[in-house]
Amino acid sequence: MRKRNITNRILAVLLSISIIISAIPLTAYAEEIQEEDGIDTTICENILPETLPAGAESSAANIRTVNDVISQIKFAYKGNGHSFAAEQGNDFIDKIKGKNTIVIGDDNAKNGADRLIINRDGTVISIQDKYYNNATASIDACFDTSGKFRYIDGDGNLMQIEVPKDQYEAAVSRMEQKIIEGKVPGVEDPAEAKNLVRKGNLTYKQAENLAKAGTLESLTYDAAHGVISAGGAFGISTVLNYAVCRINGQDREKALKVSAIEGVRTGVGVFATSVIASQLTKTGIMNVFKPSSEALTRALGEDFSKVLLKAYGQRVLADTGESVAQSATKQAAQLLRAEVLVAVVTTIVFSVPDGIDVFRGRISKKQFIKNFAVTAVSVFAGTAGYGVGGALANLVVPGVGTVPGAIVGSILFGLGGGLLADKIADYITDDDAEEMYAILENQFAQLCEDYMVNENEAQNIVNQFSENLNSDMFKDMYQSEDREKFATDSLEPLFEAEVAKRAKIEAPTEEEMRIALKEELEGVVFVH
Repeated sequence: MRKRNITNRILAVLLSISIIISAIPLTAYAEEIQEEDGIDTTICENILPETLPAGAESSAANIRTVNDVISQIKFAYKGNGHSFAAEQGNDFIDKIKGKNTIVIGDDNAKNGADRLIINRDGTVISIQDKYYNNATASIDACFDTSGKFRYIDGDGNLMQIEVPKDQYEAAVSRMEQKIIEGKVPGVEDPAEAKNLVRKGNLTYKQAENLAKAGTLESLTYDAAHGVISAGGAFGISTVLNYAVCRINGQDREKALKVSAIEGVRTGVGVFATSVIASQLTKTGIMNVFKPSSEALTRALGEDFSKVLLKAYGQRVLADTGESVAQSATKQAAQLLRAEVLVAVVTTIVFSVPDGIDVFRGRISKKQFIKNFAVTAVSVFAGTAGYGVGGALANLVVPGVGTVPGAIVGSILFGLGGGLLADKIADYITDDDAEEMYAILENQFAQLCEDYMVNENEAQNIVNQFSENLNSDMFKDMYQSEDREKFATDSLEPLFEAEVAKRAKIEAPTEEEMRIALKEELEGVVFVH
């Protein structure tokens, strides 16, 4: 029970962090005040948005998340899912320790290694992971039906057998017995058992927990991978948004600040997406998409499947009895399922702040639906753009251009899809911001009349007010009970401050008035 409470707290912390940082108001609405009474009150309406849609940036960064999800699909296999989790978990921990390791067990080679450790001197250690519920079973699984040790690499060297950390001593004893019985080729000294058996980084129970959703081990593993994905997302988002800010005329200091915070926001969103998608994968949820994804890849053909796999750095791995084409389409279907899951989770994660605003009454339901639709289109367009960009770039620069082209394609498709969806949605319904802006416009015109401001004064007020005009103000205004009063209260202090700058006017004396009238009326009437 205590362990479950710790797990729930960790989940709550992860989701809370993602919600809080994602909810930071960063993107200002586009503002435009009509030119009225000869006063040019246009602030600026750029072709590009002030910051990029998060979906466009996250799609490019989610390649690692998709690959992480694919590597964890087997975790949900009944009976032996924990064995695949042990391979990935031990490999990841070795990487953290600074070792150069590779998981190769997915190649389905008979009696092949599960993973490799490449030493600095170029030598390679082949490892076979055996995670059974007791040491005897873990070691006995390494011998064929005739009783001979079956894990030997291409150079004739015996592979190391990696067993659960808590089974190591008993596993060594069992291997010593096998050596004494002459079951291990080329080994006669029982003491060699310690070199043949490798202590895993995980216990058997930890491997089991790693394969399950909601456990401390699986959350820690997914969070560690999520941090890596988030780092990539932060870099992409920061660079792109800095460029957009500068194009839109912002100075360097403000562009750096906005792009850095937007990078953090996108990074946290990708982190949450990575953790949640990985946790869902462990439940076997992706089996829901299996029939449709396999039908689609069969229809699109082998070439499409190979290009898609290449864009994500996946190899075509043929199972026994399968042709290369069959294996490619099957793996591509698996990749599509992972893409769909990650895209759905991404859309939901980046829509959480809007959901909170609906609950708090800061935006309308129609605004939430519109924002959700734009985010979804941006994410799915970016996902599609990854495959298209990779395919086109592969035609231009075979092999080398695939991944760069995929990333560029993801960003362009995501950005274009989001902007197009936003424009289409504008034809269907107005934003909450536009409705609030109309109120501000009316109150501004009324105050101009009340305070009798001139052209220069009105322009100064607009310039001052535009600095505070952002999405957060519009949401506060939408939430207020009296929106006209909110608008007046926001504008009136600026009018008073501007009027206070006027020079004081003293009333003319009686003598000054007499002289002025005498000069103007001389020759018209006689003035005593």
